[in-house]
Amino acid sequence: MVMALGREFERETNHKLDLNFNTVGAQRARLQGDEVADLVILSDSAIAALNKNGLFLPGSVTDLGRTVTGVVIKEGAPQPDIATPEVFKQVLLKARSVSYSDPAAGGSSGTYFAGLLDKLGIADAIGEKAVLGKRGYEVAVKGKNGFVCFVERSWTAGFDDPQFWNPRIRAPNCFNPPAVGSVLPQYLKRTELALAGANKQRLVEEARAAFASHSFVPPEAGSFSFMLSRQG
Repeated sequence: MVMALGREFERETNHKLDLNFNTVGAQRARLQGDEVADLVILSDSAIAALNKNGLFLPGSVTDLGRTVTGVVIKEGAPQPDIATPEVFKQVLLKARSVSYSDPAAGGSSGTYFAGLLDKLGIADAIGEKAVLGKRGYEVAVKGKNGFVCFVERSWTAGFDDPQFWNPRIRAPNCFNPPAVGSVLPQYLKRTELALAGANKQRLVEEARAAFASHSFVPPEAGSFSFMLSRQG
């Protein structure tokens, strides 16, 4: 979304943007190291911590949106009851492994979850069986937890889709294990290129080259995706 909005801004103003993406922790470290930016997008807690020393222009801090953290389980496993903190705590304690993003990488979800484990008083117990990774896809594969859920962006649509670069398009999506191994790598590569500023033609060329070299493979038999929604 930032890349798409950035392109619109450049066309309208003739100003060239220098966009940098990383985890909250990595960006915070750069700012603490006296790097300067015109605009910073971080988590609320990171901005508050940095602003204790008056890093930001008074009155400039604005809420842009929010993120959510979900729970997924291995295909075929019984759906756990996580309706209350106590039953959620028991689910975590009974699990053979718990996979999440490594808090040391500075990602918001991993940092939040580590703090939640501390609040529940089970950080040490979960730490003994934790499977950590820098990205959700890496965690899922390493931890064998099967499904991967993510927010899909417009550039993962068909190349002839008229809304291919629409920054407002966002869709919650989940892949089952066969799709994680065969389809998700294509989504990740497209996202990597899009965030780096590649145009649609570059994405098409990279996809063709990846299929030709067998870096990308056709969807594995049984692959499917589905959306999650909450009513009420």
